[in-house]
Amino acid sequence: MNDQSRSNGKQEEGLLRSLKSRHVQLIALGGIIGSSYFLGSGYIIDKAKPAAVFAYILGGAIVYMVMICLGELAVAIPKSGSFISYTNDLLSQTLALLDGHTGLHGLHMFHQK
Repeated sequence: MNDQSRSNGKQEEGLLRSLKSRHVQLIALGGIIGSSYFLGSGYIIDKAKPAAVFAYILGGAIVYMVMICLGELAVAIPKSGSFISYTNDLLSQTLALLDGHTGLHGLHMFHQK
């Protein structure tokens, strides 16, 4: 205990060095998912050769540009909500509805596998 915690009459709690079973399970699950992505990418690169590298670069550039644009919008117009709220405010309700449904169907297709 340090002098400050004695003078306040309170005992400060520090960080605990303990992992529960669920923490270890989630760490293991994260490791499996990460290595699966790594192996899957290697398989794709092996089969498609330079086209896969080009596709990864193009996809990464698109994601980077979208995130930069959303960051600029978040700084210029700070509000709670997702990208759909920006579409609703800046473009139209119809495009916001289409944007939301596209994202929803994309998630649905991703989780069906």
